[in-house]
Amino acid sequence: MSAAPATVADREAPSRAARVMGWARKGAWSILDQGLFAGANFVVNVLLARWLTPEAYGAYTVAFTVFLLFSTVHQGLLTEPMLVFGPGKFKRRLPTYFSTLLRAHGSVFVVGLAALGMGALIAWALGTPPALAVGLLAIAFAQGGILLTWITRSMPYVTFEPQRSAEAGAIYAVLLLGGIAVLGVSGMLGDGSAWDVAIAIGVMGLAGLAAGAWLLRRAGLLPLAPRDPEIASEAFVSHRTYGSWAVATGGLDWVAGYLPVMWLSVAGGLAEAGGLRALYNFALPAVHVFQVLGTLMVPTFVRALQAGRGGRALGAFVGLAAVLAGGYGAVLLFAGGPLLTFIYGGTYDAYAADLWAVALVPLGVGVVVVLLSCLRAMERPRQLFQARTAALALTILPLAVLGGVTTARAALLTMLAISAASALVMGFDAVRSLGRALPPESGGDHDLPEVPVPTGDRQTGETPEPASEPWT
Repeated sequence: MSAAPATVADREAPSRAARVMGWARKGAWSILDQGLFAGANFVVNVLLARWLTPEAYGAYTVAFTVFLLFSTVHQGLLTEPMLVFGPGKFKRRLPTYFSTLLRAHGSVFVVGLAALGMGALIAWALGTPPALAVGLLAIAFAQGGILLTWITRSMPYVTFEPQRSAEAGAIYAVLLLGGIAVLGVSGMLGDGSAWDVAIAIGVMGLAGLAAGAWLLRRAGLLPLAPRDPEIASEAFVSHRTYGSWAVATGGLDWVAGYLPVMWLSVAGGLAEAGGLRALYNFALPAVHVFQVLGTLMVPTFVRALQAGRGGRALGAFVGLAAVLAGGYGAVLLFAGGPLLTFIYGGTYDAYAADLWAVALVPLGVGVVVVLLSCLRAMERPRQLFQARTAALALTILPLAVLGGVTTARAALLTMLAISAASALVMGFDAVRSLGRALPPESGGDHDLPEVPVPTGDRQTGETPEPASEPWT
């Protein structure tokens, strides 16, 4: 009995090898994108730590940390919902949708200017070191350019074209590193004044503004598309509904990421907090990789869920995270000690015994990023907020009873505990939701979700867009 002839869908369905290659290409561009941005910021932080006075560098760090708290509003209301709704309900109207979000970005900038400017005024009134007030005032203006490059970098991920973000990353890196280097070598930066902080933050804001504007120009989004009241109204309702929980969750993420450090700086002293930061720098390359892969995972999960392959996608991504984190952790365990001595000149050798905890950080972060991406794609921001709340309650409250975080090792273990608790709660909710919402998946070669492959400036796929529309 002869086999049934292949259908057109069977013949056109991409093979597993094609899907793997598609993900490999996208992943490579995504890693390059994140590497350029994160690498440039890392080098700048090292240079500023060497050139600025300790007080000025501390003011820069505090000002940027306050900005990161405000950025959770921008990320939660604009960028994060865009990664969910862009490849879904707005996929046929992307230029107008993107233009709507860019107008909203302008409104958020005005709010940030007022809020951070007020923070600078309060810092001045309280008599804090002048560098802190100047830094907050500088970040109040620079946040417009920084947040612009953040949201424009995410737009190409909606259509699986991270190479455009990588190109913008190269522009950002050249402008930021070049600007800081020129100012430092010429003596305009590092003279010990409070304005050093403003100059450093200003260069970062201008580099972000230039990279974001280039991306918009490259995509044909300048000038912005005319305002469409229907799309604006639909986007407002969708983003407000999703974003109200996303902003709250982002605030909890900020607490989860920075509370151990802040706690340690108070209970254990600034030197111990410096040791923690020196150790955590070794985990940052892997953390940045997972962060950018998470940006790519959200729209991929959206498509996988629409095709009824959410469970397989979740399993594939968790496995991928475990492999990547395990490999990186093994390298860190093998070479971490010599690298610690080489990079810091022996200053932090006393913390070498804690590198095993650092090696576990990428695994926790990777699994949490996968689960976050899955729940975001399922449009479950309330569950994300509840999961973060439960994870913090399971870890922070017992620590408070026990006396807090007093060593770098305790802070690292706190971070790992928060990741483990988050993964446990979110994993339970994700598996339960997938089992309830999706039909049983038949066998087949669907381990990795399909990634659309762009052809030139166009993207081939099941929903081709009009040729005049950019970023599709």
